[in-house]
Amino acid sequence: MPKTSNISIFRSNDVWMDRNRVYKVLIDGEVSGELWPDKSETFRVRPGEHRVQVRIDFMKSNEFSTSIEDGQSLELQCSGKGSAMALFNTLFRRNAYLTLRPF
Repeated sequence: MPKTSNISIFRSNDVWMDRNRVYKVLIDGEVSGELWPDKSETFRVRPGEHRVQVRIDFMKSNEFSTSIEDGQSLELQCSGKGSAMALFNTLFRRNAYLTLRPF
């Protein structure tokens, strides 16, 4: 019997301008859920290769690629880059507005 594989993402509470806004979680290019500040969400996935990204409006995090085995859990953290970098990234590097990394 196959076990459940999970991807958990924690969103830190560090970009003041996004504190009342929800981030969207994309797994394999599809919106899978939402993240609020200082909260964690867990998403069930099939074992195999997956691409994970977080976005708000047209701004995104880096894309995190992983391979998950049957029954394995992966924990990631999403965070902003601070006010000064947020403005720069909004204008010039929309795929670097947020950071997604192992937790």
